[in-house]
Amino acid sequence: MEEKKQDNLVDITQTIFDPYKTIVFDLDGVIWDCYQPNGQGTGAFTALAPFKREAGNIVVATNGVVIRLQEGVDKLIKSLDRAGKNLGIVSRSEATGLTFAAQPSVMLLKSFGLYDYFNYDVIIKTGIEKSQYVKPNGKTLFIDDNPQNLQTVNQKDQVDTLNRKSFGPWEQALVPKQSSLSFGILKEAWEEPELNEEQKAKANILYAIYSAEAVLPIYENKYPNDNRPRLAIEAAKIALKYPTEENKAKARAAWAAWLLGLLLMLLMLLMLLLELLLVLLMLLMLLMLLMLLLLSMLKKQLKRLI
Repeated sequence: MEEKKQDNLVDITQTIFDPYKTIVFDLDGVIWDCYQPNGQGTGAFTALAPFKREAGNIVVATNGVVIRLQEGVDKLIKSLDRAGKNLGIVSRSEATGLTFAAQPSVMLLKSFGLYDYFNYDVIIKTGIEKSQYVKPNGKTLFIDDNPQNLQTVNQKDQVDTLNRKSFGPWEQALVPKQSSLSFGILKEAWEEPELNEEQKAKANILYAIYSAEAVLPIYENKYPNDNRPRLAIEAAKIALKYPTEENKAKARAAWAAWLLGLLLMLLMLLMLLLELLLVLLMLLMLLMLLMLLLLSMLKKQLKRLI
Protein backbone atom coordinates (compact mmCIF):
# COMPACT_ATOMS: atom_id res chain seq x y z
CA MET A 1 0.00 0.00 0.00
CA GLU A 2 1.38 3.39 -1.00
CA GLU A 3 2.05 5.80 1.87
CA LYS A 4 -0.43 8.69 1.86
CA LYS A 5 1.12 12.11 1.41
CA GLN A 6 -0.51 14.93 3.40
CA ASP A 7 1.42 17.94 2.09
CA ASN A 8 -0.11 21.03 0.46
CA LEU A 9 -3.66 20.19 1.57
CA VAL A 10 -6.55 22.55 2.27
CA ASP A 11 -9.08 22.96 5.07
CA ILE A 12 -12.51 21.92 3.74
CA THR A 13 -14.38 23.56 6.63
CA GLN A 14 -17.22 25.74 5.31
CA THR A 15 -16.74 24.46 1.75
CA ILE A 16 -19.54 22.62 -0.08
CA PHE A 17 -18.01 19.32 1.08
CA ASP A 18 -18.02 20.12 4.81
CA PRO A 19 -21.57 18.87 5.67
CA TYR A 20 -21.08 15.44 4.10
CA LYS A 21 -19.90 12.26 5.75
CA THR A 22 -19.52 10.34 2.46
CA ILE A 23 -18.57 11.58 -1.01
CA VAL A 24 -18.92 9.32 -4.08
CA PHE A 25 -17.18 10.16 -7.35
CA ASP A 26 -17.68 9.17 -10.97
CA LEU A 27 -14.40 8.72 -12.88
CA ASP A 28 -14.47 9.81 -16.56
CA GLY A 29 -15.05 13.55 -16.80
CA VAL A 30 -14.88 13.96 -13.02
CA ILE A 31 -11.53 12.69 -11.71
CA TRP A 32 -9.83 12.54 -15.10
CA ASP A 33 -10.35 13.21 -18.81
CA CYS A 34 -9.40 10.65 -21.47
CA TYR A 35 -8.50 11.21 -25.12
CA GLN A 36 -7.87 8.89 -28.03
CA PRO A 37 -4.68 9.46 -30.10
CA ASN A 38 -6.72 11.54 -32.58
CA GLY A 39 -7.83 13.86 -29.75
CA GLN A 40 -11.38 12.54 -29.48
CA GLY A 41 -12.76 12.09 -25.97
CA THR A 42 -13.13 8.55 -24.65
CA GLY A 43 -13.42 6.55 -21.41
CA ALA A 44 -10.73 4.94 -19.29
CA PHE A 45 -12.06 1.48 -20.21
CA THR A 46 -10.51 1.93 -23.70
CA ALA A 47 -6.99 2.36 -22.28
CA LEU A 48 -4.71 -0.67 -22.54
CA ALA A 49 -2.00 -1.48 -19.99
CA PRO A 50 0.86 -1.04 -19.39
CA PHE A 51 0.63 2.65 -18.55
CA LYS A 52 3.40 5.24 -18.62
CA ARG A 53 3.29 8.17 -16.21
CA GLU A 54 4.31 11.33 -18.02
CA ALA A 55 5.35 14.68 -16.54
CA GLY A 56 2.60 16.26 -14.49
CA ASN A 57 -0.77 14.58 -14.10
CA ILE A 58 -0.77 12.65 -17.38
CA VAL A 59 -0.66 8.91 -18.04
CA VAL A 60 -0.34 7.42 -21.54
CA ALA A 61 -1.65 3.92 -22.30
CA THR A 62 0.14 1.49 -24.59
CA ASN A 63 -2.55 2.06 -27.28
CA GLY A 64 -1.98 5.83 -27.19
CA VAL A 65 -4.96 6.81 -25.02
CA VAL A 66 -4.06 9.86 -22.91
CA ILE A 67 -5.48 10.13 -19.39
CA ARG A 68 -5.18 13.57 -17.74
CA LEU A 69 -5.94 13.92 -14.05
CA GLN A 70 -8.14 16.97 -13.57
CA GLU A 71 -6.39 19.97 -12.07
CA GLY A 72 -6.66 20.04 -8.30
CA VAL A 73 -8.64 16.80 -7.87
CA ASP A 74 -5.72 15.03 -6.17
CA LYS A 75 -5.46 17.83 -3.59
CA LEU A 76 -9.23 17.64 -3.05
CA ILE A 77 -9.25 13.87 -2.51
CA LYS A 78 -6.33 14.00 -0.08
CA SER A 79 -7.89 16.93 1.80
CA LEU A 80 -11.19 15.06 2.12
CA ASP A 81 -9.31 12.00 3.39
CA ARG A 82 -7.52 14.08 6.01
CA ALA A 83 -10.90 15.49 7.09
CA GLY A 84 -12.12 11.93 7.77
CA LYS A 85 -14.59 11.71 4.89
CA ASN A 86 -15.63 8.37 3.42
CA LEU A 87 -14.67 8.36 -0.28
CA GLY A 88 -16.18 6.02 -2.87
CA ILE A 89 -16.49 5.51 -6.63
CA VAL A 90 -19.42 4.49 -8.80
CA SER A 91 -18.49 4.37 -12.49
CA ARG A 92 -19.49 2.57 -15.68
CA SER A 93 -15.93 2.70 -17.07
CA GLU A 94 -15.44 -1.09 -17.00
CA ALA A 95 -13.39 -3.03 -19.53
CA THR A 96 -15.30 -6.28 -20.09
CA GLY A 97 -13.53 -9.58 -19.54
CA LEU A 98 -11.00 -8.25 -17.00
CA THR A 99 -10.79 -8.85 -13.26
CA PHE A 100 -11.29 -5.94 -10.88
CA ALA A 101 -7.55 -5.59 -10.23
CA ALA A 102 -6.83 -5.57 -13.98
CA GLN A 103 -9.42 -2.88 -14.74
CA PRO A 104 -7.79 0.14 -16.43
CA SER A 105 -9.58 2.50 -14.02
CA VAL A 106 -8.19 0.67 -10.98
CA MET A 107 -4.68 0.63 -12.44
CA LEU A 108 -4.94 4.31 -13.31
CA LEU A 109 -6.04 5.25 -9.79
CA LYS A 110 -2.96 3.41 -8.53
CA SER A 111 -0.75 5.09 -11.15
CA PHE A 112 -1.90 8.49 -9.92
CA GLY A 113 -1.42 7.41 -6.28
CA LEU A 114 -5.11 7.86 -5.40
CA TYR A 115 -6.51 4.34 -5.04
CA ASP A 116 -5.79 3.98 -1.31
CA TYR A 117 -7.77 7.12 -0.47
CA PHE A 118 -11.07 5.46 -1.48
CA ASN A 119 -12.13 3.66 1.70
CA TYR A 120 -15.82 3.24 0.77
CA ASP A 121 -17.44 1.32 -2.12
CA VAL A 122 -15.42 1.25 -5.36
CA ILE A 123 -17.84 0.04 -8.03
CA ILE A 124 -16.79 -0.06 -11.69
CA LYS A 125 -19.41 -1.86 -13.80
CA THR A 126 -20.62 -1.21 -17.32
CA GLY A 127 -24.31 -0.55 -17.94
CA ILE A 128 -25.32 -0.10 -14.31
CA GLU A 129 -28.06 2.19 -13.01
CA LYS A 130 -26.01 4.36 -10.68
CA SER A 131 -28.93 5.16 -8.38
CA GLN A 132 -28.90 1.50 -7.34
CA TYR A 133 -25.21 1.58 -6.39
CA VAL A 134 -24.80 4.96 -4.69
CA LYS A 135 -25.54 3.89 -1.12
CA PRO A 136 -26.08 6.62 1.47
CA ASN A 137 -23.70 6.50 4.41
CA GLY A 138 -24.77 9.39 6.56
CA LYS A 139 -25.20 12.59 4.58
CA THR A 140 -23.82 11.67 1.13
CA LEU A 141 -22.74 13.67 -1.92
CA PHE A 142 -22.53 12.10 -5.40
CA ILE A 143 -20.43 13.86 -8.08
CA ASP A 144 -21.06 13.10 -11.77
CA ASP A 145 -21.00 14.89 -15.14
CA ASN A 146 -24.14 13.22 -16.56
CA PRO A 147 -27.41 15.08 -15.81
CA GLN A 148 -29.49 11.90 -16.08
CA ASN A 149 -27.35 10.11 -13.49
CA LEU A 150 -27.55 13.12 -11.20
CA GLN A 151 -31.33 13.29 -11.50
CA THR A 152 -31.94 9.63 -10.67
CA VAL A 153 -29.44 9.54 -7.80
CA ASN A 154 -30.80 12.79 -6.38
CA GLN A 155 -34.15 11.11 -5.77
CA LYS A 156 -32.57 9.00 -3.03
CA ASP A 157 -32.92 10.12 0.57
CA GLN A 158 -29.79 11.54 2.21
CA VAL A 159 -28.00 11.91 -1.16
CA ASP A 160 -27.24 15.28 -2.75
CA THR A 161 -25.67 15.56 -6.20
CA LEU A 162 -23.02 17.84 -7.68
CA ASN A 163 -22.71 18.44 -11.42
CA ARG A 164 -19.02 18.47 -12.35
CA LYS A 165 -19.80 20.57 -15.43
CA SER A 166 -21.18 23.39 -13.31
CA PHE A 167 -17.75 24.78 -12.38
CA GLY A 168 -14.19 24.92 -13.73
CA PRO A 169 -11.08 23.81 -11.83
CA TRP A 170 -11.58 21.86 -8.62
CA GLU A 171 -9.98 24.74 -6.70
CA GLN A 172 -13.19 26.70 -7.32
CA ALA A 173 -15.12 24.12 -5.30
CA LEU A 174 -12.83 24.61 -2.31
CA VAL A 175 -13.75 28.24 -1.60
CA PRO A 176 -16.24 28.82 1.27
CA LYS A 177 -19.92 28.07 0.64
CA GLN A 178 -20.72 28.57 -3.01
CA SER A 179 -24.37 28.75 -4.04
CA SER A 180 -26.37 25.86 -5.47
CA LEU A 181 -27.05 27.87 -8.63
CA SER A 182 -23.34 28.26 -9.32
CA PHE A 183 -22.45 24.67 -8.55
CA GLY A 184 -25.52 22.69 -9.60
CA ILE A 185 -26.08 21.10 -6.20
CA LEU A 186 -29.59 19.81 -5.66
CA LYS A 187 -31.41 19.74 -2.31
CA GLU A 188 -28.92 22.21 -0.81
CA ALA A 189 -28.40 25.97 -1.01
CA TRP A 190 -25.75 28.22 0.46
CA GLU A 191 -25.31 31.94 0.59
CA GLU A 192 -23.53 33.41 -2.44
CA PRO A 193 -20.27 35.01 -1.30
CA GLU A 194 -19.22 38.45 -2.43
CA LEU A 195 -15.94 38.24 -4.34
CA ASN A 196 -13.63 41.21 -4.65
CA GLU A 197 -11.96 42.14 -7.94
CA GLU A 198 -8.77 40.27 -7.10
CA GLN A 199 -10.69 37.06 -6.30
CA LYS A 200 -12.72 37.39 -9.50
CA ALA A 201 -9.54 37.84 -11.55
CA LYS A 202 -7.97 34.79 -9.88
CA ALA A 203 -11.09 32.71 -10.58
CA ASN A 204 -11.04 33.77 -14.24
CA ILE A 205 -7.36 32.83 -14.56
CA LEU A 206 -8.02 29.44 -12.93
CA TYR A 207 -10.84 28.77 -15.37
CA ALA A 208 -8.67 29.81 -18.33
CA ILE A 209 -5.91 27.42 -17.17
CA TYR A 210 -8.44 24.62 -16.69
CA SER A 211 -9.95 25.18 -20.16
CA ALA A 212 -6.52 25.33 -21.83
CA GLU A 213 -5.36 22.14 -20.10
CA ALA A 214 -8.54 20.34 -21.14
CA VAL A 215 -7.68 20.72 -24.85
CA LEU A 216 -3.88 20.66 -24.50
CA PRO A 217 -3.55 16.89 -25.27
CA ILE A 218 -5.48 17.43 -28.52
CA TYR A 219 -3.20 20.30 -29.55
CA GLU A 220 0.01 18.46 -28.61
CA ASN A 221 -1.12 15.36 -30.47
CA LYS A 222 -1.57 17.51 -33.58
CA TYR A 223 1.56 19.63 -33.04
CA PRO A 224 3.95 17.53 -30.91
CA ASN A 225 6.92 19.88 -31.43
CA ASP A 226 5.13 23.03 -30.26
CA ASN A 227 5.62 23.47 -26.51
CA ARG A 228 4.45 27.11 -26.36
CA PRO A 229 0.95 26.30 -25.01
CA ARG A 230 2.38 24.17 -22.19
CA LEU A 231 4.95 26.86 -21.34
CA ALA A 232 2.22 29.49 -21.32
CA ILE A 233 0.05 27.40 -18.97
CA GLU A 234 2.97 26.71 -16.61
CA ALA A 235 3.90 30.41 -16.60
CA ALA A 236 0.30 31.33 -15.71
CA LYS A 237 0.30 28.82 -12.84
CA ILE A 238 3.56 30.24 -11.45
CA ALA A 239 2.28 33.81 -11.74
CA LEU A 240 -0.93 32.81 -9.95
CA LYS A 241 0.92 31.08 -7.12
CA TYR A 242 3.73 33.66 -6.84
CA PRO A 243 2.23 36.90 -8.22
CA THR A 244 5.45 38.91 -8.54
CA GLU A 245 5.77 41.45 -11.34
CA GLU A 246 8.54 39.35 -12.90
CA ASN A 247 6.36 36.22 -12.98
CA LYS A 248 3.40 38.18 -14.35
CA ALA A 249 5.61 39.58 -17.10
CA LYS A 250 6.88 36.08 -17.97
CA ALA A 251 3.30 34.78 -18.12
CA ARG A 252 2.23 37.63 -20.40
CA ALA A 253 5.26 37.02 -22.64
CA ALA A 254 4.57 33.28 -22.84
CA TRP A 255 0.92 33.78 -23.74
CA ALA A 256 1.88 36.49 -26.25
CA ALA A 257 4.36 34.13 -27.94
CA TRP A 258 1.69 31.46 -28.25
CA LEU A 259 -0.92 33.90 -29.55
CA LEU A 260 1.59 35.27 -32.05
CA GLY A 261 2.25 31.74 -33.25
CA LEU A 262 -1.48 31.14 -33.63
CA LEU A 263 -1.87 34.38 -35.59
CA LEU A 264 0.97 33.39 -37.91
CA MET A 265 -0.65 29.98 -38.36
CA LEU A 266 -3.97 31.64 -39.20
CA LEU A 267 -2.23 33.91 -41.73
CA MET A 268 -0.61 30.87 -43.35
CA LEU A 269 -4.01 29.16 -43.54
CA LEU A 270 -5.50 32.33 -45.05
CA MET A 271 -2.76 32.44 -47.69
CA LEU A 272 -3.36 28.78 -48.45
CA LEU A 273 -7.08 29.47 -48.87
CA LEU A 274 -6.30 32.36 -51.22
CA GLU A 275 -4.06 30.09 -53.28
CA LEU A 276 -6.84 27.51 -53.46
CA LEU A 277 -9.27 30.21 -54.59
CA LEU A 278 -6.87 31.26 -57.34
CA VAL A 279 -6.55 27.66 -58.48
CA LEU A 280 -10.35 27.34 -58.52
CA LEU A 281 -10.65 30.55 -60.55
CA MET A 282 -8.12 29.26 -63.05
CA LEU A 283 -9.99 25.97 -63.34
CA LEU A 284 -13.24 27.88 -63.83
CA MET A 285 -11.67 29.97 -66.62
CA LEU A 286 -10.37 26.82 -68.30
CA LEU A 287 -13.84 25.30 -68.06
CA MET A 288 -15.36 28.40 -69.65
CA LEU A 289 -12.80 28.27 -72.48
CA LEU A 290 -13.62 24.62 -73.10
CA MET A 291 -17.31 25.43 -73.20
CA LEU A 292 -16.67 28.22 -75.74
CA LEU A 293 -14.58 25.86 -77.83
CA LEU A 294 -17.30 23.22 -77.75
CA LEU A 295 -19.93 25.78 -78.72
CA SER A 296 -17.78 26.94 -81.63
CA MET A 297 -17.30 23.37 -82.86
CA LEU A 298 -21.02 22.71 -82.50
CA LYS A 299 -21.83 25.83 -84.49
CA LYS A 300 -19.56 24.73 -87.33
CA GLN A 301 -21.17 21.29 -87.39
CA LEU A 302 -24.63 22.86 -87.59
CA LYS A 303 -23.57 25.04 -90.54
CA ARG A 304 -22.36 21.99 -92.43
CA LEU A 305 -25.64 20.17 -91.84
CA ILE A 306 -27.67 23.16 -93.06
